[in-house]
Amino acid sequence: MAVFSLVPFLWFVLTSWKSPTEITAIPPQIIPSFHWGFYRSALENYGLLKYIWNSAIVAGGTTLVSVAIGSLAAVANAVEDALTPFGVKVTSLPITPEKVVKAIKETKEI
Repeated sequence: MAVFSLVPFLWFVLTSWKSPTEITAIPPQIIPSFHWGFYRSALENYGLLKYIWNSAIVAGGTTLVSVAIGSLAAVANAVEDALTPFGVKVTSLPITPEKVVKAIKETKEI
């Protein structure tokens, strides 16, 4: 299964390192001569670095938002996991220290 997935990618990479005559050669050459002209063209003529930078900004922003939202849920889960062995349940959000202390005191009274 891995061969079916990796062979097209390997062919793509090897072809990107070939010169135009090697790409159209019959029979096809498997080992390239490591022609870097296509990469230079992508960087200089087509502004590839701008697109890479835009992708990095979007990926970084998405990661920051996901971590911010996920950390809020993680704190709520951590408080619940820490208090459950003691029979304390905090069910209302947002979880504040006052609510935790109140829930602990209510549990001790029962």
